[in-house]
Amino acid sequence: MLHFFETEFGQHHSVTAECQFTYGLVSLKIGNDMQGLESIKTAHHIYANNLGEFDEKTKEVEDALFKVETRFKLSQE
Repeated sequence: MLHFFETEFGQHHSVTAECQFTYGLVSLKIGNDMQGLESIKTAHHIYANNLGEFDEKTKEVEDALFKVETRFKLSQE
């Protein structure tokens, strides 16, 4: 699905960011933590560039990214 959105809309389109975010959340849920983290980072980067740092969607992804990164840090301690 991600490949479809990247091909149809481009790697830097907001629709692709939404797919990256969803893919990241699913990856985390099934235990593929590194892929999940990378996908959420990519989604955040796309949204921040397209919509700006203060957009509601950018903030939503940023909050999720913060939670995931915090969880990783706590699990490594």
